[in-house]
Order: sequence, then C-alpha cells, then structure tokens
Amino acid sequence: MNHLKRIFILNAIGIALFLSWYLPGNSGFWFELDKGVFFFFNHLLGESTTFLYLVAFTNLRPFDVVAFLFMLGIFYSYYRKQDLKGKRWMLAMGATMLVSAVIAKQFDLFFSNFAHGKHPVCLDKSA
Repeated sequence: MNHLKRIFILNAIGIALFLSWYLPGNSGFWFELDKGVFFFFNHLLGESTTFLYLVAFTNLRPFDVVAFLFMLGIFYSYYRKQDLKGKRWMLAMGATMLVSAVIAKQFDLFFSNFAHGKHPVCLDKSA
C-alpha cells in the first residue's frame, strides 16, 4: 500500500511538472530558471572568440556523430560483459531507445510543420 501511495504522489508531481510547461511565455518559474541558465552559460560568447568557436564547433553534426559513436562504444563495452540474459536485456533497451528517438523525431517534425502553417497531411496548397 505504501508503494501505491508513492506511485500516485510521484505521478501527480510528474503531471504537475508537465503541465507547468504550458504556462504563458515569459512568466513563471521556468522562464526565470531558463533565463538564468542561458545567461550563466552563454555570457562569455560575446567576450571570448575562442569560446564562441568552441560552442559553434560542438553544435555541428559531425560532432554529434562522434559523440554518438563514443556512446555506442560505451554501450558495446557493457554489452560484451553481459551473459546471454543481460545481452538480451541490453538489446531490448537499445531497441526501445531507438524506437523512442524515431517517434520523438516524428512528433518534432509534425509539430514544427504544424506551427509553421504547413499541415502535415495536406502540404499541397493548390488542392
């Protein structure tokens, strides 16, 4: 019974956290937190050319590929150490992460097209 109570409380906190992102822009807790984090990490962009180029370099696609390959290598090193049951579990976990990433990307494409006035079902305006 105690576990059930904890599950309900944590789910209520999660729902409240999710719904807090629907507050109007430029207001509330998230705006102040986001602004503080943004200016803390980016205040040197205008002052240091070296830091500016470092941030620009780390935002390139090839850098993302290198980071992905390192993560894949770490995953593989743990995979090799597992028994058959552990390997099956890690493959299922990897497949779940891959499917989740594809679904998240599809939602991103759907909502970004929808926000820019392009309906994803009927993109032809002449119809």
